[in-house]
Amino acid sequence: MSTPSVTRNQHFVSRSEQRLNASGDGDHIYEFMIQRRGVAEDIRLCAAKRRKIGGNLKFDDLFSFNVAPEANLRENFEELFQQYEDTMASLTTSLLAKAAVRSSDVVVELVDLMSAKLMNFVRNPFSIERMLNTFPNLRGLRPTDPEKNALLERVLNGRNPRQKYICGELKISDGQYRDWLATIFVLLEDLRPGHTNMLNQIVAGLFNSRDTATCAMVCTYSEQKVLLSDRATSSNIANGPKGNGFDFNLSKSAFVRYLFLDKAALFEGKAHPDFIAQALEIDRQQTPRLMIRYERDVLPILQNYNWHVVNQSHQRVFCASKTPLLTDAQMQALVTR
Repeated sequence: MSTPSVTRNQHFVSRSEQRLNASGDGDHIYEFMIQRRGVAEDIRLCAAKRRKIGGNLKFDDLFSFNVAPEANLRENFEELFQQYEDTMASLTTSLLAKAAVRSSDVVVELVDLMSAKLMNFVRNPFSIERMLNTFPNLRGLRPTDPEKNALLERVLNGRNPRQKYICGELKISDGQYRDWLATIFVLLEDLRPGHTNMLNQIVAGLFNSRDTATCAMVCTYSEQKVLLSDRATSSNIANGPKGNGFDFNLSKSAFVRYLFLDKAALFEGKAHPDFIAQALEIDRQQTPRLMIRYERDVLPILQNYNWHVVNQSHQRVFCASKTPLLTDAQMQALVTR
């Protein structure tokens, strides 16, 4: 983590992940500016533009918290990100191979991919305010280890000559920018020897909760292509007291949908409160279980996923196809052709 790097060109959606959504030669992807949002028939995208992946979804020195221009070196989070990026493609390949035969042995892939995909949310510059609001208790948190604390001090007080430009582009304050970098550090750094980082602990808590019904649905497509958001993630339900939902692109032909639903809220009003309380208590004694579902070539689900992506992206969406499935008219044409 503390090793100086020469990496200035810093992607917030990795090149390897973009290549899973590439068209043609594997080095390009189609970009669509969002012209209008809303219900399915109101959605409008500008004409597709072919973008080179190497220069896409990145900012120079976005995650550099201490820069020595004379030496062309910067301290940044490349090592922390790399631990997830290195396994993203292999986890995705393994999950999709197992999905092809509807295997139930995919829990490891689904849990580890959840961590990697949430890392994309954590580091996304278009989601800074939401990210800080998601983890408010981490602001001001300090490691007890002196070396880790000294590193956090450099994150908070380091020199980045591009900071003013970055804050201007993202329309955030210097304080928000430094709070964001510090929260990334606290979430992804191993703060205690022998313990996994806080992000992995949060994900483990989601899957191991005895009060939550946990589901994952893997959707794959033979011909239609899946959108990729400039925010890298979208929500499939109105997150609230009844639960949370997350959609993540897996590749140009697949996505995964996670649901974490509060059991008590789900059953509220469905039976006598005493009976529900007793049933929930019995259920809490059971080992938490991940329910897995596979869907192949179900177009309404893809249309719903793409609709959420467009409505929740910052400005742009990406695809391996020039004609992603969005509207009911498109759907009818596909069904009747």
